[in-house]
Amino acid sequence: GQACTNQRLASQIGVSAPAGSSDGVLSADGQGVAFSSASDDLPGAVAGSFHSQVYYWDRNQNQVQLLSSAPGGVPGNGHS
Repeated sequence: GQACTNQRLASQIGVSAPAGSSDGVLSADGQGVAFSSASDDLPGAVAGSFHSQVYYWDRNQNQVQLLSSAPGGVPGNGHS
């Protein structure tokens, strides 16, 4: 289920816990996953914020990118 998927993704990207991670969607080519998370140990996360952000994990690069940001890379200021 979703909890198992979240744990597997967390272990792949090297975060301690997928706090509030949900809505994972596999890319059409199977090389990445878009997901939302309130975890504060992901790139661009705001420590202590309980707002979820949208991220993309690239399997080939093993990198996570913040998608829900304003121009200049500022994280969203509400749930995304």
